[in-house]
Amino acid sequence: FVPLHLDVTDQTNEPKRRRFGAVLAAHPRLALLASPGGGKSTLVKRLAVAYTDSARRTQIADDLPERDWLPLFFRCRELRDVARGSFADLLDALARREPVRQHAKLFRAHVDRALLAGSVLLLVDGLDELSDPGDRAAFVCTLRSALQAYPQTALVVTSREAGFRHVAAHLAPICTHATLSPFSTDDISRLSVAWHCEVLGDTEKVRTDAEQLATTIVKNDRIGRLAVNRLLLTTLLLVKRWVGSLPTRRAALYER
Repeated sequence: FVPLHLDVTDQTNEPKRRRFGAVLAAHPRLALLASPGGGKSTLVKRLAVAYTDSARRTQIADDLPERDWLPLFFRCRELRDVARGSFADLLDALARREPVRQHAKLFRAHVDRALLAGSVLLLVDGLDELSDPGDRAAFVCTLRSALQAYPQTALVVTSREAGFRHVAAHLAPICTHATLSPFSTDDISRLSVAWHCEVLGDTEKVRTDAEQLATTIVKNDRIGRLAVNRLLLTTLLLVKRWVGSLPTRRAALYER
């Protein structure tokens, strides 16, 4: 996992690139926008792991806030019938998931205590994946009600920009809006090295070859425009590894 950055607009209305951990520390309620493949879901998974296991949090230098948060993870595409339900309905749906179901009563009691203590981090992934605008608006209203009832609760919600416009006004009073920054040259190199070490083993030659590949990607304007997207960069690395060449066009990349 490569630590991400956000483009946050300041008082001068100029977006500034800031480390995600620093922004979350200053603004514990965030609405994060990005294009498909921009890293939204992976970031939310990182947060879920980091605040479930403090030992895992320190394995990546992303400067996440040192908070004793209990992460509650909602994938919007899985909400279905409860999208228009109450916050209690959402928590019950979590309690019915495997392998929590066998401990549902203990789980709900633990969540209720954490909510009252102000130590819950709500992670909401893919708001735009609630395809019905009415469902999306109702769900956002439920989130707002929950945050009013438990004012110390933190929130990170992700969405593609197109699906966010319909509910942006409802979230504006309670969330800081930010956009996931495209990968920088250093980010591309870090992911290339980390990916190759994971696939081929962590040796000096593997690292050197991965750095050279990253340099090639960055120097080629067409490929570089693809590589600023996390998913497309990972796909480029996969294709290069198993096909042996780097497609310079997006259509060719998808075909491979």
